[in-house]
Amino acid sequence: MFLNHTLTLNRMEEKSKILIVDDEPDNLFIVGRTLGKLEVDVVKANSGYKAMEALSHHQVALVILDVRMPGMNGYEVAEWIRGQENTKHVPIIFLSAAYTDQHVFKGYESGAVDFLIKPADSRILLNKVRVFVALDQQMLVIQQQSAKLQQSLAVQREISDNLLYTTAKLKTAQKDAERINIQLEKEIAEHKKTEEILKESEEKYRLIAETANDAILTISSDSIILFANHAAETIFGYSSEEILGQNLTIIMPQHLQNAHLNALEKYISTNEKHTSWKRVAVPGVHKNGREIPLEVSFGEIIKEGDRVFIGIIRDITEREQMEKELRLARDLAEQSSQAKSQFLANMSHEIRTPLNAIVGFSQILSRRAESLTIPHDFAQYLKTIQNSGENLSELINNILDLSKIEAGKLSLAKEVLNLNLLVQGIYHINKAAASKKKLVFTYELTPELPELVISDRNKLNQILMNLTSNAIKFTPEKKQVWLRTKREKDFMILEVEDRGIGIPADRREAIFEAFEQGSNKVVLHFGGTGLGLAVTQKMTELLEGSVRVESTEGKGSLFSVKIPLVEATGEVTYQTELNWEDYHFSKNNRILVVEDNPTNQEMMKIIFQDLGLRINLADSGAKGIEKTLKMQGSGTPPDLILMDIHMPGMTGLEATTQIRSVTECKDIPIVALSADAFYEQQQEAFRVGINDYLTKPLQVNKLLQVLGKYLRQEKEKIKKTSQKKRSLPTQNKKQLMMDFEKLQKIPFYMTGNIHTQLQKMQRLCEKYDSPYPEILDQIQSAIFSKQVKKANSLIKKALHG
Repeated sequence: MFLNHTLTLNRMEEKSKILIVDDEPDNLFIVGRTLGKLEVDVVKANSGYKAMEALSHHQVALVILDVRMPGMNGYEVAEWIRGQENTKHVPIIFLSAAYTDQHVFKGYESGAVDFLIKPADSRILLNKVRVFVALDQQMLVIQQQSAKLQQSLAVQREISDNLLYTTAKLKTAQKDAERINIQLEKEIAEHKKTEEILKESEEKYRLIAETANDAILTISSDSIILFANHAAETIFGYSSEEILGQNLTIIMPQHLQNAHLNALEKYISTNEKHTSWKRVAVPGVHKNGREIPLEVSFGEIIKEGDRVFIGIIRDITEREQMEKELRLARDLAEQSSQAKSQFLANMSHEIRTPLNAIVGFSQILSRRAESLTIPHDFAQYLKTIQNSGENLSELINNILDLSKIEAGKLSLAKEVLNLNLLVQGIYHINKAAASKKKLVFTYELTPELPELVISDRNKLNQILMNLTSNAIKFTPEKKQVWLRTKREKDFMILEVEDRGIGIPADRREAIFEAFEQGSNKVVLHFGGTGLGLAVTQKMTELLEGSVRVESTEGKGSLFSVKIPLVEATGEVTYQTELNWEDYHFSKNNRILVVEDNPTNQEMMKIIFQDLGLRINLADSGAKGIEKTLKMQGSGTPPDLILMDIHMPGMTGLEATTQIRSVTECKDIPIVALSADAFYEQQQEAFRVGINDYLTKPLQVNKLLQVLGKYLRQEKEKIKKTSQKKRSLPTQNKKQLMMDFEKLQKIPFYMTGNIHTQLQKMQRLCEKYDSPYPEILDQIQSAIFSKQVKKANSLIKKALHG
């Protein structure tokens, strides 16, 4: 018994201890250093388990606890503390960067007395800690006096026993009595001293309460206000004399008063001690009748057998005003973003519509010019018109893509794709431009990358197209350009290297900014807007990747795109791109074109006329529906409907919806042909029943692919031009056989060497009538599909007939 009293007295000689729990060393250091301004000992723990260990060795006045920690989070630590007999009354303050209502409510439910946001204001933190340190010291004083009183009682019992025992020896006992009296006088003096200490402690508590920024109220179990600090007077407008002794409902809106009294009565009737502190948002009422938004934390203590409630109240008027302003700013930003998106969509449509005629008619004229004898300068003029239209189309695409990225409106459309085939497509598209400059243009595919990946096909395609076309543009004749794939751990690396003009060291970062190029000389000599690399970098970032450049001025550049690798399973079919001559459509095909622009109508007539087809025209959505139903009713429904989207009166989407509502028309292929080129617009079209989507300006080769997908063809005419070719010369065939033997010896993974060899062989036989061009195409497709056995089988077939 006396040992316990001695331990309590010894405890008074120590400073109050504060336990800080945080998994970040920097946070432990900063909070510990802040608390160093107080007369306290700081105990640190970097995890929930270390905190449990520390509490088993230390008696602490307060726990400052992080929420997000590995292993055991702050809520679990708090619940453990509340569940232990020796720590269940230790106050807990959460200090966390996570400050949503959900986090705060959960913090108070798990036993916290307060919840602060990181980084905490040091003044607020010190003020709050001082309160609990003072309470701890007060409790220690009380414990000390209790121990002394217990010790005194024990002495008195011992004296009483001695008196009974020494009744017969009264004279001897008198001396003991005198000694006891002296001892009692000392005890009484010490008791008075204890009362003075308690009084001093109460004064310290009152001082802390009075200096707090938040209102502090003490309320009895029957809702009477027993104490109100200065902040409470400021918030509610009442003086201490006016508010003390009043019911708490004096500062509540009338519609909440009965609810409060009923809830308090029910709470008291449970006869249960609730030790956890809770925080709620409620309205209060100022003396002048004005409602005040409040945030209230409350808890209870038992004092002399009665429940006393303590409320800490914060006026959140300024915070709510700030949140209101933030919401307003967010709404304005969203409205601005929507307006910008609508402007971009409208600009895209308005620019693409006339550009469609320029590009479309230039393609028609270029094709017809191939069969006519026209002056050389006329042919050059025509080629210039076509190139200018295509360059303008690319410029518009880059500007709109850049604008959408900056507006945060460009989204990803991830799918399973064959990376090898995508690279092959990039190669074939750029092969003609490289050949025109007599460049050695090759590709290399690493076997370390999976064949199928999950990514955004269009973004990857545009990234590689921008880098490859730049490499070809800025590389002098007869130099080299490489297109490669590599693997680096969980990333796929796409590289484009050239032996071009290179980039000055001081311009390597600037070239990724919009409208920037390597130098003014580059602009004058090669042209361009400087948008391609800016769009490339932003699209790479959308794919959570990065792009970097290594370059030596005058020697060349290496662009590397690093993108997270997500492997996929399944199969992706590769479709070889066919030319105009490869399509021979049946004249019995019935095609309906719904287009309101007369120029575009005329262009479509000419394109289909050159394909040997006639079309039906409708110049509005309503007439498109009318003609569809008329053709269906006559037993000759359209084999294909080409539907403009942006039309006055009834849009193409509305017309499609009505056509799809007719049971007999629900399977008619409908292809959008529109200047609305944004991804969101295309997705909306697919949702209402559009089967495919072509954008203006119309690329005839893409139109041909769609027509080949839905229209009937006359197979017997496909080979009509093959008889015009001469037979393969013997010398060429002999050389081909030698090249097939060389091809057989090239390792499969050396795709660049294989492709160079295949190109050489194609040139030997492309002008002659033989089966070898088709075999070479099949070998190339097999290699890209990683079908080694099939490729070897085709080579053997060519060698042995």
